[in-house]
Amino acid sequence: MRNAFVMKKRILIVDDEEYLLLSMQRNLANVTDFEVFTTSDAGDVLRLVDENKVDVLITDLIMPGMEGLDLINKVRSNFPDIRVIVMSGAGKIHGDEYRQLVHQCGAFYSLSKPFLKDELIAAIQKVLQDDRY
Repeated sequence: MRNAFVMKKRILIVDDEEYLLLSMQRNLANVTDFEVFTTSDAGDVLRLVDENKVDVLITDLIMPGMEGLDLINKVRSNFPDIRVIVMSGAGKIHGDEYRQLVHQCGAFYSLSKPFLKDELIAAIQKVLQDDRY
């Protein structure tokens, strides 16, 4: 007999744009395999990851206070098994330089803003199945 209890994957989304956090949370609300947490304060991330046993961190690269790359490095040094997805709009870094920075900090997937709900879900599913972690 199969266990009827299925553990949801916990996802933490970090972005300084509140409307984007709400939109992403709403888009993932009906995905039964996910439990979603959000914050616009990068300073809260380590605590939230620890308290909620987060599986996937989705973070913006450009934020006030703490850049996404610094945030990822801190999270990965404390929680090396966490899966990381980076999202970014048009910024100062593009193309190969952007991809190189993303991979250097331990994120194997990135989303370019704006992205569709299906792209977000597909990225989460891919990172959860990735054996590089």
